[in-house]
Amino acid sequence: MVEKSACMKLLMHCMYYTTKTEEKLSQSAIIMLMKVAILGGSFDPPHIGHALAALQIKEILNLDQVWLMPCFIHPFGKKLSDANHRLSMAKCLENTNIKVSDFELKNKKVSYTIDTLNSLSQKYRNDIFYWILSSEDLENFQKWKNWQEIIKKYNLIIFPRRPQASLKEKIKKCLNLESIPDNITVISLDKLVTTGISSTIIRERVRKNLPITYMVPEKIEQFILANKLYK
Repeated sequence: MVEKSACMKLLMHCMYYTTKTEEKLSQSAIIMLMKVAILGGSFDPPHIGHALAALQIKEILNLDQVWLMPCFIHPFGKKLSDANHRLSMAKCLENTNIKVSDFELKNKKVSYTIDTLNSLSQKYRNDIFYWILSSEDLENFQKWKNWQEIIKKYNLIIFPRRPQASLKEKIKKCLNLESIPDNITVISLDKLVTTGISSTIIRERVRKNLPITYMVPEKIEQFILANKLYK
């Protein structure tokens, strides 16, 4: 009888610690980090180049997701199509790994990268965010709101839009750096498939009644035509 009682106590002890272990594992799952890269921009319209860049950056850096984030009001005053149109078109690029965020659109104000990153860091405290820049973005980066704070506080991913003699040297020059810090990841051209497609080119072709097939997914092409955009 004593032996049976001892066995019961041992069993209850094991069950208690098993339950506690499961609770800890469950809590760990809840706070598990996600690595998310954000590709911001006008997306006016979104195109194959956006999708290719997002997919390849996700694969190369082993990220969990890439978010496409259309801005609401462009910081440099660029005239944009209706926000809902741009959001709808961007969603045509969504898949398992590429998501579209309306985070900046819902703010309904000028979309400054530093404000977005500060807000996201507060809202999603357990995730790690990266902001994606193309080599073309570098030229105006010092005009961005609190650009030095972005470099100091946040992770950047910089990729070349087209062949670049020395991307790292351009980064150091444009960001006023003596060396490239660990929070800036530079993706070399030999790791990427690039297209040379831009939203500007697509808008111009639409204005001239030229085809944009293969530059954008079919759904986006149909959306542009149905809503008479860029005419």
